[in-house]
Amino acid sequence: MNEPIETAGHLRVSERLLIVLVLFFAGGAFIAIIQGTYDPDLGARVGSAITNAMWVITYAGFLWQIKREPHALDASLRTTWLLLMLAMVAVSSTWSIAPKLTLLRCSALIGTLSVGLYLALRVRVREQLKLLAVASTLGACLSFAFVLLFPKYGIGTDEYEGAWFGIYSNKNVFGSAMALAFVVFLVNSHVFPGKRWSMRVLAVFAFLLVFLSQSTTSLVACLIVLALFQYSKMVRSRKRISWRFWVASLLIVALCGVYVANNLEAITTSLGKDPTFTGRTILWYLVWLQIVQRPWLGYGYYAFWQGTEGQSGEVWHAFGWVAGNSHNGLLDLWLDVGLIGMVLFLVTYVVYTLRAWKWAIARPEPEAIWPFLFLVYMMISSLTEATLFRTNSIDCILYASVAVMMSLPATVDSICLAEKRRGPGLLKPITT
Repeated sequence: MNEPIETAGHLRVSERLLIVLVLFFAGGAFIAIIQGTYDPDLGARVGSAITNAMWVITYAGFLWQIKREPHALDASLRTTWLLLMLAMVAVSSTWSIAPKLTLLRCSALIGTLSVGLYLALRVRVREQLKLLAVASTLGACLSFAFVLLFPKYGIGTDEYEGAWFGIYSNKNVFGSAMALAFVVFLVNSHVFPGKRWSMRVLAVFAFLLVFLSQSTTSLVACLIVLALFQYSKMVRSRKRISWRFWVASLLIVALCGVYVANNLEAITTSLGKDPTFTGRTILWYLVWLQIVQRPWLGYGYYAFWQGTEGQSGEVWHAFGWVAGNSHNGLLDLWLDVGLIGMVLFLVTYVVYTLRAWKWAIARPEPEAIWPFLFLVYMMISSLTEATLFRTNSIDCILYASVAVMMSLPATVDSICLAEKRRGPGLLKPITT
């Protein structure tokens, strides 16, 4: 007979505060300040020594806390797919065009993933959602206040006229942060009945900020997540879904697809865009020309975009604009670790997403839907921004946390992932 589970102790106030601050800054808040001055030759911010030191100390602290967890090693080894991806990143230093930079970034990635591992081991899912809600509320309210008090800095100009930036570096980062906030508030409204209406108000507020950011990708992410959230509630309620619903849904999707294909220019123009998605398709083509030169293994993790030097300089010269990345998560991964690494990541993502869906419909607890909705948001957000497997990134932190959750044994209480087992005997993990 299985032995009882021993519940881990409550988080200290200092732990809660640290987690909120890490999530807040990892989401991109005040990045223009904490990452130093902008270098036009590099097309990126050069980084602040103080900020870098703070990240190093923070990650060292999380790694130290993980070391004290008796089941940390076992949980880490269960995340086979995530470990394979991390190994691919590390090995890319051997063929990287900037091996020292790749090794430094790989070290930062280990620190970033360690925060996710800490969350999965130490913090219950319900508690994670509470802390995410605090960080999201902080980002939303400060952005709103920043725009009102300092509109010169909080609202875009020229080609970004009227788009809200808030306390973030640009409209897309702001939109992505608020889209994640929308997902968090939406799930919290379902998890905590006593705060249902306050969470719904915050969700509407976050959605409004997404709209004001003029980030179309983030807006689409919110709408798709909302639709999947409602659909998951139907499935979880075990109500029989009529075949007419599926036929009608497929018909609507097909008609929408045909309409968009035939009216792409008119639709993009009405959204303040153009058919090239603000020049992204041109950039993607130029990036593709660089990918085909080293298609299998890429240029090394974080090694391609080095400003005016090398291949990134060729892209800039042809594009006529300074781009710090390819504005697509999968393309940036392809540049980093080649087709092999990108396919490995996609396999990893599909495995964890399928497990998350099975987890969501099998568990009775309302918070079980969170991992699946986050993974959907993450992939949509990466379509027009390079947000996959990036260092010091909230998406990477939460992705690691979900990966650990989806790799733990099915017999462990999925809502108390911080709880520890006494002795061996864990059953097989969830499989797809």
